[in-house]
Parts: sequence; C-alpha cells; structure tokens
Amino acid sequence: MGLIDIHNHMMPRVDDGSKSIAMTCEMLKIAYAEGIDTIILTPHYKSGHLHVAPYEIRRFADEMTRISAEYDVPVTFHPGNEIRYYSRAIDRLEKEIALTLADSDYALIEFEPPDPFEKIIAAIKELTYAGYIPIIAHAERYRCMCEDLNNWQDVLDMGGLIQINCGSVMGKHGHEQKAYTHKLLKEQAVSFIATDAHRDTVRAPYMRECVDFIYRKCGAEYADKIIDDNPRRVLNNDDID
Repeated sequence: MGLIDIHNHMMPRVDDGSKSIAMTCEMLKIAYAEGIDTIILTPHYKSGHLHVAPYEIRRFADEMTRISAEYDVPVTFHPGNEIRYYSRAIDRLEKEIALTLADSDYALIEFEPPDPFEKIIAAIKELTYAGYIPIIAHAERYRCMCEDLNNWQDVLDMGGLIQINCGSVMGKHGHEQKAYTHKLLKEQAVSFIATDAHRDTVRAPYMRECVDFIYRKCGAEYADKIIDDNPRRVLNNDDID
C-alpha cells in the first residue's frame, strides 16, 4: 500500500500553496515518485480571508483523481481544509463551510505560532465537545509547545492528536523544530506525519526520507501506526487508539 498525505496545499491558486495547475501536476509527480497514492487536499480556511468553496474542493479532488489515473500516476484525492482556529470555527464546520478531512470526524486545526497554550487546549476542548477529533497541524511550529516539552501530553489527554511535518523531522526548518519533532517521536506522541507541501521545488511533497528515518529510529510497530494505520483510520472515519 502507498503512503497517505493528510496535509498539503496542492490545490492551485487558492492560498499560499501551488500557483498553477502545472505546478500542481509537478507536485503530483513528485508525490507519486515518493510512494504517495492518497492525498487529502487541505487549503487554508482562515477568518478574514477569501476561501475556496467546499464544492470546488470536492470537484477538484475528483478531477485530480481522474487526471492522475489518465496520466498513469494513480493517486486518489479527498477533500479537506486546514482550519485556523477562531471563535466561529465550529459553526463553519457544522455548516460544512469548512471541511473535515475526507468527510470524517477528524479536523486539521492550526494556530498562530505565538498563540498561548491555553488557546490550544480550549480549542481542543470545544472541538471534542462538538463531536470533532482535532488534529493539531505542524505542532512543532508553536512556541508554547516547543518551550514546554510536557505540553504534548495535555494535548493527547484532552483528546487531540498531533501531526508533524516531514521536513521538520529531517531538519529542513531549523534545529529547534527538528529537535522537538524527534522528542515527540521518541515519546510516541505523534499520530501523523505529512508533507505540508506548498510548491514543486521548495517545500515539495517529499515524504520517503522521513518515512525511512522513522522506521529506522522508532521501530516498525510505531512507524506502521503513524504512517499507515492512523491515516487510513481517518479515511475510514474509524477511532484511533
């Protein structure tokens, strides 16, 4: 089975990700060469910004699935969003103005890097109460998480899940983020890795190097869980242990 990428910005001309359909197609080729065969599209949803409509995300996912098969790089696409948490986020989810991942109960949630830890915990509490399972996007970017290495436990205890970026694990975004992701992996606190890809050059959808590293350093059982089992549970809307 191929790899699953639950967080990327491959949908063109809708946020700070892909700038054109041609760039998206190049990103698709890279992803497929990396062994990725399933992609959940996660364009940004932020308060005060223009957003791509959910039906457009769904239509583009279907179109990319068809195109990829025609060009012999068979990758299946699913709709989603990366949601910047704010006071109306749950209302937007309930009205399907913002999308969960692949129409599951799992929601990919991001914060501002300087946001206090209390905001993250409050958001997890509100989302879980509303019936959603929050996945904290690129947890290594938040100052409050990196400054207190014990905060990850509170996230998990409250019902949140943690996603880290492949590039951060491999040291592409500085020593601090690399060190923190390695700490999380050592503690087996990570539930997902993802590319968070934005381009076909810098921040391209590279995943294989990180996958190989996790299998070497963390062992097959845990690696299987966060690389394969957990993403498939999202796609099937199954609970994660």
